[in-house]
Amino acid sequence: MICLCERVTAGEVRKLIRSGITDLNQIKAITRAGMGPCGAKTCEVLIKGLLREEGIPIDAVVPNTKRPVFVEVTLDKFAGDR
Repeated sequence: MICLCERVTAGEVRKLIRSGITDLNQIKAITRAGMGPCGAKTCEVLIKGLLREEGIPIDAVVPNTKRPVFVEVTLDKFAGDR
């Protein structure tokens, strides 16, 4: 399992890499790897490892766009002090 949050397997990612997809953002968009609550803390490293194993130079890989970790905001925060 490459991404525990989104249940993405190494086989799924390898298949994409072998089809020519080496952009981390494309891999994320297709598989959802990296879109879970952890924000790709583990799976990004594992996907880069798969890319290296498949012979893709890591400096040729388009990096993942970092997004802020989500934080739950309750509705009362939007309403203000009324």
